[in-house]
Amino acid sequence: MKNRLLDAVIFLVESSMKNRTEPPDHHAIKSAMIEKGYPLDVVDRALEWAIKRLPEIGNGAIRVFSTYERAQMTTDGCGLLMRLRNLELLTDEHIELIMARAMLLEELPVDAESVRNMATVLLFDLKNSRDGFSMYIDSETGDIEN
Repeated sequence: MKNRLLDAVIFLVESSMKNRTEPPDHHAIKSAMIEKGYPLDVVDRALEWAIKRLPEIGNGAIRVFSTYERAQMTTDGCGLLMRLRNLELLTDEHIELIMARAMLLEELPVDAESVRNMATVLLFDLKNSRDGFSMYIDSETGDIEN
């Protein structure tokens, strides 16, 4: 469900961004998400999260990956990280944390699934940790620990 929730939030933000001149129509977006096959509980949780978080979004900063950082990631992993940043779901601080954790993984290059797992922990504050910097990934099992 966790990754499905991230997918739902991405869909929600992209849908909201299509017409920035008008406030997002949450009912229409909810209907579209259900039509796309997202379960109702995931849709509700994504909307709840977005309503609380989206007013914070909007610093417009651009993060550029160094050659070394880019070499440590698959194309899909880097693409997902850039997509989440461009949607302003991740902050520069989140990107730095994910890149630092990615460098600690023994299984390089870091793929989209690893990025997705780390982003999910940060975005949805798993295990009620307010300090996202306490996140660890077990390199043997790939499990995320706080």
